[in-house]
Amino acid sequence: MNALRLLSNVAAAGVLLFLLYLALFDRYTPAIALRNVFRNVRRSTVTIIAIALGTAAVIVFGGFINDLYYGLRESTIRSQLGHLQLYREGFAEYGLQDPERYRLKDYERIVGVIERDEILRDYVTAVIPVVEFSGLISTGATTRSFVGRGVDLSKDRYLSSFELTVDGMKLAEGDRGRISLGYALARSLEVGPDDLLLLLVATRSVGLNVIDVQVSGTTRSFSEEYDRVFIKMPIEDAWTLLDEEYADKLIVMIDRTADLPVVLDRIVHLDQAHDLRIEYRDWRSLAVFYRSVKRMYDGIFAFVKFVLSVMVVVFVSNTLFMVVMERTRETGSIRTIGAKKRMIVIDFLTEGTLMGIIGGVFGIALAWLVAAVVNRFGIPMPPPPGSSTGYSATLRYDADAITFFIFGFKLALLTAFAAATLAARRAVRFSIVDALKVY
Repeated sequence: MNALRLLSNVAAAGVLLFLLYLALFDRYTPAIALRNVFRNVRRSTVTIIAIALGTAAVIVFGGFINDLYYGLRESTIRSQLGHLQLYREGFAEYGLQDPERYRLKDYERIVGVIERDEILRDYVTAVIPVVEFSGLISTGATTRSFVGRGVDLSKDRYLSSFELTVDGMKLAEGDRGRISLGYALARSLEVGPDDLLLLLVATRSVGLNVIDVQVSGTTRSFSEEYDRVFIKMPIEDAWTLLDEEYADKLIVMIDRTADLPVVLDRIVHLDQAHDLRIEYRDWRSLAVFYRSVKRMYDGIFAFVKFVLSVMVVVFVSNTLFMVVMERTRETGSIRTIGAKKRMIVIDFLTEGTLMGIIGGVFGIALAWLVAAVVNRFGIPMPPPPGSSTGYSATLRYDADAITFFIFGFKLALLTAFAAATLAARRAVRFSIVDALKVY
């Protein structure tokens, strides 16, 4: 894929250099080609519209995919994973076998080092200690298994900003003895806000431990499977339940996801400078579902780009072939006065390329217009895989979408040039005598 992108970039640069050369050293050819573009206004207009529609379709679809990626990425980060997770060194390899040995019992020192750093202060919004555990949750009549998370509620708003409250309220700072749980788990237990529940977990120090909790609210994330088992509680209550104070990991939240490489490099430096003995995993390495969805849509987008490219080439080639047939006698007459085949080929290539540039510019403008309309009203979408909630999609044209605009313009430029090449070869295929016989 990277080789194909590089090849297309080189080809587009070559076409633009071809036009630049003509503009600097042969102004007559571009002027004549531009007149020929509008000699038959109807046919040229239809061709330019076809190129513009193909360009706009690629950019619009790219904006839709980019919005899908953004929503899935941010909901994954800001409801479950965070931007970066820090563990005790060796956790990835041995943490499951001996979890107690790889707990962050000195997490406060690590949090302090990160929060006091002058560079990270401009990027990091929160470093959140998290305890994770599992057990049984019961109403007395119904019992289910759960996966629990104890968090610092004074910072949890940064991690749960994409969680949707279905019923009741989110946990707030000071809400001791209360929990929030996934709406699917609450539905299976048939509980709601203010209902009482019993949590049961197994601990090494006291064996089975039990606490009573009250439901604060139910929440919904992008993953229904996650909402079937998830509960959240204050980290202080988790420590009471587990009979020990520690953090399994630290979740680092930053202002902009794009700044993650800077933050990660700085944390690596702090780890070495302060002997923190930590290891780290960013959200990409943790988000298995996101990666699988992205691969699927990348494949769909590649197929759409291929189909649109073929359609534009065929349409523009057909138009230019008709132009060639209409101007066969003209090309024969030009050749009788000394014009070489090379000059005629360059003329048709320039004509086709100019139509590609005009169509590409109009296509980009059309894509912006479509985005303005769509983003005003939204596109109702069904629930994505693994979720039960639909959403309103938009077209997101941000820094990540620049590649779609570049590809859209390259599509217009290269397909028009390729179609013009095919037509130009046909234009000079006839001998002078045969060309003059055509009526």
